[in-house]
Amino acid sequence: MRILVSINILLFGVLTVSAIQPKKRTEIQFNVPGLKDTTIKIGQYNNGVLTEFATSAIKKGKIVIKADSVWPAGVYSLFVRPDMSADFFIGAEPNIKGHLPKNIKWLNNNIIIDKNDESKGFAEFIRKMDAHVIQLGIWHKQLENVSDNGLKTKIQDSLKVISESMQKFWSQSAVMYKNTPFGTYVGSYIQFQVPENINQNYYLCNHFFDNMPLDNSLFLHVPGIDSRIFDYMDRVVVQHPDSINLYGMALFSKTNGNIEMKRALYYLLMKYTAESRIMGIEKLRINLAERALQQPEMYKLDSLHIQKLRAYIDRETPTVLDNQAPAFEVETYRGSTINLYNIEANYTVLLFWEPTCSHCAIEIPKIKELIWDKYAETGVKIFAVNVESNVDAWQKFILKHEIDKWENGMTGDKHFYVKSLYNVDVTPKIFLLDQNKRIIAKGIGAETLAEILFRLINFGHIY
Repeated sequence: MRILVSINILLFGVLTVSAIQPKKRTEIQFNVPGLKDTTIKIGQYNNGVLTEFATSAIKKGKIVIKADSVWPAGVYSLFVRPDMSADFFIGAEPNIKGHLPKNIKWLNNNIIIDKNDESKGFAEFIRKMDAHVIQLGIWHKQLENVSDNGLKTKIQDSLKVISESMQKFWSQSAVMYKNTPFGTYVGSYIQFQVPENINQNYYLCNHFFDNMPLDNSLFLHVPGIDSRIFDYMDRVVVQHPDSINLYGMALFSKTNGNIEMKRALYYLLMKYTAESRIMGIEKLRINLAERALQQPEMYKLDSLHIQKLRAYIDRETPTVLDNQAPAFEVETYRGSTINLYNIEANYTVLLFWEPTCSHCAIEIPKIKELIWDKYAETGVKIFAVNVESNVDAWQKFILKHEIDKWENGMTGDKHFYVKSLYNVDVTPKIFLLDQNKRIIAKGIGAETLAEILFRLINFGHIY
């Protein structure tokens, strides 16, 4: 009985102590001398983009924020006006006290932290970075205007000294603030050296994110994750659609199950594919879409987003690079019918066009000059498919531009079927097929088509 009573007392004591523990939350206080009562905004980084996070009033020269919870570790911006801001850092310790300079005109990145070591470290980091950027800008400007080789060498040496000084500062800060959010953040700036006797591209492909681990949600709330991913995809990965797809999708394994980072990576890679001009980029975009559709709740897809992704997959999959070109049959210029797969050629240029299209009127003569006149005797054939219903304009265009020796077809009553099959949303639209009618290039102009055929015929490959 005594044992049970003792246990109850012990449990009650533990529960009492737990109950009186203060709830941890973010508290920020900045003294702002000389600034009248007004409202300021707090910006937070999300996926590398600064967005409005909170608002607060300045009363009696003070900014006081008492949040209901702990704000995520990361970089925040305090906006007095759109053109007047200062950054501060919230790390493991959520409470910050500081003050702004009396000369409010020069607010930008001049917050002075009175309490919070990580925030102090970040403030020093920002001041050093600003000075570093200014000095680099001065030297680079001088370098552009110097013709003397000796002076150029001196300026280049100065630039090297500045860069080495910053690398030293970042390394020292990373050690000083080891195992803290700020230490992790500043460590992401350190340039790593590629070991000797190791292929640089191979090493970078596998170690580019060593100092910005993609399983750490901190990097969602600091600037840089978007540019780091875009740099990786544009400058490190070989610019071939298969490599881009392979290494792009492989980044998800680096998140180690971190759902926030997976979600961010999906949206950042989707943005990258939307902005990329790489031929065949849709291969990566389709794989990203299929991945998201497998777990729509995790990727926070609403019904409209899901609908758009499914439509994109259905629209683009048939003509992905390396796929077999979809078969179709159309009426010919001479009144018979022709099937794509009945055209025997080493390379088939599949051209969708319209006789009343102004761009087609410019591009088709180029195709004749750069492709037909040069490569017809090497086994290159052109299958020009008119997706317009004006027969008279079609026939006149063929005769005027002397392209009657091409394989000329017209979609006729198969107009919508063929256009949707090849996603012909604009004209002209060009596909290049190999001997087996495999798609090896698409969405290109006459000049690029000529370059690709030159490489294929002379060297046997595109890239």
